[in-house]
Amino acid sequence: MQQKPHQFTAERRTLIIVAVILSIVLYLAGALSGLYASKLIEERTKEDIGTLQSKTERDMQLLKDYITILDSNVKDMQLEQVFSRHSTTSRGARSPQSP
Repeated sequence: MQQKPHQFTAERRTLIIVAVILSIVLYLAGALSGLYASKLIEERTKEDIGTLQSKTERDMQLLKDYITILDSNVKDMQLEQVFSRHSTTSRGARSPQSP
């Protein structure tokens, strides 16, 4: 009768060893998948940063061009105002002297 408890202990020991090995395998699978996911996320993040940087550079160049055009338009308007004031002032000064 002592053989049954001894067999039960051996079966139990085998079951525990299998459970431990299975746990280690599952842990390693989870760790490796986590590392792989981390690598994929890092690569994707680098791609997104590169895309964002190129879009930002393009947008900044467009803004600089727009500001240059606006500056040119403002200068043109200022020149027009100066000439229109000058011609109005000149005409006004000549009118009283004219016969």
